[in-house]
Order: sequence, then structure tokens, then C-alpha cells
Amino acid sequence: MSLMEVALKAAFVGPEQKKLKLYGHEFNIKPMEITKFKGGVIKGIGRISHHLSKLPDDQIDYIITVKGDQIISIKTELETGGLGGVFEDLLPLIDILLEQFEINIGDTESYKDLLVLIENTKNGSWQRAVSKVLQVFAVKIASGMSIDQTSDALKAKPKTAKSFKVYGDIAHKYNALGGPKGFLGKPLTDETGTPDGVGRFNHFEHGSIYWTSKTGAFEVHGSIREKWKSLGWEKSKLGYPVSDEQDLPGGGKVSKFQNGRLCWRADKGVWVE
Repeated sequence: MSLMEVALKAAFVGPEQKKLKLYGHEFNIKPMEITKFKGGVIKGIGRISHHLSKLPDDQIDYIITVKGDQIISIKTELETGGLGGVFEDLLPLIDILLEQFEINIGDTESYKDLLVLIENTKNGSWQRAVSKVLQVFAVKIASGMSIDQTSDALKAKPKTAKSFKVYGDIAHKYNALGGPKGFLGKPLTDETGTPDGVGRFNHFEHGSIYWTSKTGAFEVHGSIREKWKSLGWEKSKLGYPVSDEQDLPGGGKVSKFQNGRLCWRADKGVWVE
């Protein structure tokens, strides 16, 4: 069992693991309290201590929020030497990590790839090391694991693509993007009609493909998808997507829609044009 797997067991099953060396730092990993809420929201609340031999341990209290297979946020409160804490939103770090390396969190092999990737990304800052540990915790929750605090918690498997149907132009687009082994991952829904009665869609582990007879089939994923979702999907003023996500000149990403664009940049987030 790798040290990260030991950390996962401590967080999701227990008991607490002390002086666990991760990314060049020693941590105490306490069991996480995981709670289901209405609407498919799951919150994981826990504490990681940075072990110091001659000084009081530094502490990070964290709250991981997941809805379905989407990581909503990771909030942390840092307490150093008894001083006051400060909250940080670490979600952009996860978005950058997942999008840059095209990690499929619902796929076992890709999950192992994520562990290897993070383990190979060394950083001298203990806070940075904690953020990497919390990213793994969040990905594990979002991958569909059982949240029961039992010895089965680390054995749960995500849904398989066999349960859901993908047809026609959406299937052609999905296969062109790599199918289940592509960045979208496995399907999470059958092909379904949109609420406005105009189009069709499938949701996948890491994005969606939307189709109409006028626009064709295009994928939307990551932070741009979350923004489009918050605006009302196809019923928003933007309408349906008319392009896959593309590189934005000068850095970032862009998806084009019938009545505008959604752009993303790491230092700015998502905005509407």
C-alpha cells in the first residue's frame, strides 16, 4: 500500500495516521466526517496537521463539497501557531490539474495516473503539499466511492459505461473525442431530450455533449460548463454550444455558443462575451 493509499484509508476509514510523510512533509491525517445532503451534495469535513518536532503543529481544517461527479469547492482554514485562519478556494488548482492532464476520475487506471502525477509533483511548501492531498481526497469522493465509514470505503467502484446509451451524432462526437478513455470519461446518462424540446444531450463524468439539428453536436466541460450550467444551460441567453472548447489566444479556453462565448483563464475564471 502506497503512502497516499494509507492517507486515503486514514481519511475515509480510520484510524488516524500520524507522522505520515507526503511530498517531503510529515502529516497527521484524521478520519473525515462525510455527510450526504439533498440534491446529491456530499460534504467531507476533516483536519490535517503538519507535524513539527519542536513547535506546535500547524493545522488545516477543510471542507470538500461535491455534487454528483463534480467537485464544487475545497475550502481550507489555516491555523499557524495559534494565529487566526484564512479561507482559500482551491478549486481552480483542481480544474487546472484535471484539464491540463486530462484525468478521468471515474476510471481506475486514470485514478492511479492521478496519484502518480501528484506524487511526482514535489513542492517545498507544506501548504502546497496539503492542497495536493486534498485534491486526491476530493477526486476520490467525486469518483463515486461509497461514503459509508466502513472497511468497504476504499473498494467501491464507479459506474460503468454499460448502464447508459449514447446514440447518433452525439455518439460520433463522443467517439471522436476518445470515448470512455477520452477526457469526457464514461457516460452518466442515457441520451435525453433537453427541457426546451429542441435538442438532445448526454452527461459524462467530466463534461457534456449537446446536439440540435441546427447546431450539430459539441462538448462542454470544466469551468466553462459549470458557468453555462449556472446560467441555465441551453435556456440561457447563450443558447446551445456551436463549438468544442478551444484554445483562447493569449492563453485560456473558449467555447462558442449561438449567442455569445464563454471564456476561461486561470487568473480570471470564466466570463461571458
